[in-house]
Amino acid sequence: MLYVRTGLCGVLVVVFLAAAVSKCRSRSAFAGFRAAVAALMPAAAHVGPAIAVGVIAAEWSVAVLLAVPSTVTVGFALAAAVLGAFTAVTVTAVRRRSGVGCRCFGARSRPVGAVHVVRNVLLLAAAVAGLVTGLLPAGGPGAPAGVAVAAGVGGGAGFLLTVLDELVDVFTSPDPLL
Repeated sequence: MLYVRTGLCGVLVVVFLAAAVSKCRSRSAFAGFRAAVAALMPAAAHVGPAIAVGVIAAEWSVAVLLAVPSTVTVGFALAAAVLGAFTAVTVTAVRRRSGVGCRCFGARSRPVGAVHVVRNVLLLAAAVAGLVTGLLPAGGPGAPAGVAVAAGVGGGAGFLLTVLDELVDVFTSPDPLL
């Protein structure tokens, strides 16, 4: 289970770190994210800036908690809570046909759609699986090479999830080379 748990940490650390960094990299990136939060949650638009700051703080927290061995379980729990909220907001926006851009990983703002719901559900499943693996016997310390491979594979999967919009564009565009 150690390798599975390590791989799941890799996925979530990369995703949450990329999300947090992309929103904090410039004032305009943060402003775009803040505007997207207000548009995605119109009933809470008056507290949109506070929600935006809270989301970014949660993303940084998840990445740090999952990177520190003694806090991994708390990291998975926080990731599951955050991803549950993200999924609920995303599903609501899709049902409303809001057309609002996600701004999950930066300036690219593909309108929120089924791809985003699927990505969030997969990440939520990874967080829950990470919690479950913590309840199972660890099976020993694991070989360092095995841990490195598991972290690398998880990190690679996390990277693919951060560029999912671009991958969808490549495979659905009538001429992906243009």
